[in-house]
Amino acid sequence: MPPPPPPPPIMVGAKDTKPLLPPPPPPPPSFSLGAPPPPPPPPAFGVNSSGVGTNASSASIPPPPPPTPPSSLQLNGN
Repeated sequence: MPPPPPPPPIMVGAKDTKPLLPPPPPPPPSFSLGAPPPPPPPPAFGVNSSGVGTNASSASIPPPPPPTPPSSLQLNGN
C-alpha cells in the first residue's frame, strides 16, 4: 500500500506561523522610554526649595518700626 499523502493541516499550520514571523519584535520599551525623557532633577532642587522657604519666612517678618525719638513723643504728648 502506498504511504498516505501528507495531511493538509501541516500547510495550514505553516500558514499560521507565517503571519507571526512578519511583524518584527517591538523594541525594548525601557530603552525607548529611557532615551527621550531627561533624567530626574538632582536632590539639590529640594535644597533650593528649602532656601526659598527660609527666604519667604524672613520676608514675611515685617521690619522693626523705626525708633521714635523721645523728644517727638514729648512734643506730641504736650
